[in-house]
Amino acid sequence: TRLDIGANYYHQAYSGPNWYVSESGSNETGDGSTDLPFATIQKAIDLASGNNTVWVGDGTYHGTTEVKNSVKILSQNGPENTILTSSSNAMVFFIDHASPTISGFTITGNTKGIYMDGNGSGSNPAPIIENMRFINCNSSIGSLIGGYEAGNPKIRNSLFANNTTTSGIIAGFS
Repeated sequence: TRLDIGANYYHQAYSGPNWYVSESGSNETGDGSTDLPFATIQKAIDLASGNNTVWVGDGTYHGTTEVKNSVKILSQNGPENTILTSSSNAMVFFIDHASPTISGFTITGNTKGIYMDGNGSGSNPAPIIENMRFINCNSSIGSLIGGYEAGNPKIRNSLFANNTTTSGIIAGFS
């Protein structure tokens, strides 16, 4: 269901496995297809299942995205064209008991970046973070990439420049 909060039945005709997000998309009328993309990464992730891919179009996206499955979250045209920000000291991605692939974004602003939470479940999230740019981030609480009871994330081919943190770039894995 959409804006009706369950009052009326809505059938989601499109079912992936590739989900699309665009600045000009809509979470109300979009279905995640290339013709009708969503406006937010969160909406696409909520409908994607493990091993699906969320393709994010060029633009600047704001907010925290909670990832609870092992999807691939990829920018369509690389970090020069796809920018992610969040509210002050919030994370851009909160990974909850999952091991997604996140690739091709610039993360910037007053953000904590990416946080992984295993929270005693034994799941030990271990995402692949690649082809990323963490530029001009200012995290007054914590690190840019952090976690609690998280596994070993794989960080490849990523740039860290002009960042300020209280706990370093990468911290908090156990």
